[in-house]
Amino acid sequence: MSFMIPSPPRPCCRHHHHRAVFSSLAVLALWIVVMNVLLFVPSTLATTNGASWTIVREHQQYKTTTKTIRRRLKSPKSPKSPKSLKTKSPKSPKSPKSPKSPKCNAPLGVPDLPDRPELIPTATVSNTAELIDAIDDAEDGDVIFLNNGAYDFDSALEIDKSIALIGESRDDVVITDTRGDKEFFVSISSDDVILQDLTINHDTTAVNIGHAIVVSNSNRRLDGFRMYNVKSQYSKGGLSIRCDNFVVQDCIFEAIAGSSRRRGILHYGNGGNSFILDNTFENTIDTQQHIAVYLTSTSGNNPLDDQEGSLVIQGSIVSGKLFQFVIMDNHQGDPDSFELFLIDNTTAESNAFLVSFGGTNAFGNVFSRMVLVGNVLTNQSGKGLLAIDAGSGLIDFRNTTTLEILSKENELGNLVFQTGWAEALGWKDPLLVIAYLLLMNPMSLFSVENKRQENTMDD
Repeated sequence: MSFMIPSPPRPCCRHHHHRAVFSSLAVLALWIVVMNVLLFVPSTLATTNGASWTIVREHQQYKTTTKTIRRRLKSPKSPKSPKSLKTKSPKSPKSPKSPKSPKCNAPLGVPDLPDRPELIPTATVSNTAELIDAIDDAEDGDVIFLNNGAYDFDSALEIDKSIALIGESRDDVVITDTRGDKEFFVSISSDDVILQDLTINHDTTAVNIGHAIVVSNSNRRLDGFRMYNVKSQYSKGGLSIRCDNFVVQDCIFEAIAGSSRRRGILHYGNGGNSFILDNTFENTIDTQQHIAVYLTSTSGNNPLDDQEGSLVIQGSIVSGKLFQFVIMDNHQGDPDSFELFLIDNTTAESNAFLVSFGGTNAFGNVFSRMVLVGNVLTNQSGKGLLAIDAGSGLIDFRNTTTLEILSKENELGNLVFQTGWAEALGWKDPLLVIAYLLLMNPMSLFSVENKRQENTMDD
């Protein structure tokens, strides 16, 4: 006996079609899930800054892919505030890059050179009156930009604030002393003053020693003076400085007039680490002698003139008649407190390359070390790299500890001592590093790291 199971009522065609489509989609979705499980393996899941994450999956048949999904924040983003309009200040031209220090500087123990500051002008001037007003109105840290032009002064230019003067270009921004008979022109009495990319012209008939630029304070040594790519034209002295931690770099010191020995830089006392780097010393008057750097002191025993810390004189070039490259007659300071570096300088001196001159016993005690490396000199007078001169009298250069001197890779145009001068004692070979006046007691307190072949005759 058979029974008939009644079939359910057939749905209308529209319902059947929807159900079929739904079933197909479900099967398709299930197939996709299965295939993803079988074919894909999550390999990396990394979140970044709470705002995005990266999923890296490796497919068996495809290369590794990376997808980055940015998460949208539910709260709407706040609208950006409109940018404030900025007045575009004229940019000062970049100073020419200074030559890189030689590779040997690090093992020589040369102090680190401070970075050259990036300066943004706060005021712009185009004539003398505007420059005077800008200096009067300036506050510490202000930067005054000088457009190309002539800035003539009938009085001294005084700077008693920590400000910077930057020219549009060195040769076309010329600040001139028109008085013609005064000893000093630009007078700086505050810390951290910067001069850059301009020319200072000081042609004077003053009898006493005068200076185009004076950096000094009667109460203390200043600190942090900077001078980059400046031309100082002078009759007596280009720069007189009593300051700690100063930098004079990429400058030209041009002797343009005068009837006596002129000095590019007069240095009164030192502290910290100071640098005279990559400068040119020009003497345009062939009949007159010239001293590039003069380490000296005021009369009496001024404690502001003490020599401390280190001074690096490097990369200098001298043109025209030169009497002495560096002379030092100021040996004030505690024993073993002053370190002197002369590196990669090129000169054609007629009297001496480096002179240490003193009239009191043991005047050389102030030195802690000397480094004389890579210099090219004529040694025309036969006094070597270092000439020790006491004038007259049987006195000692040092009477304390041995002075360490590092000398190498120097080129001398003459390897014969001058009559009346002799090499320091204690040398196996005449290296012509140290010569002393025979009127002094014999020189013996030296420790010199050197080799005969490293100081050579110039071809």
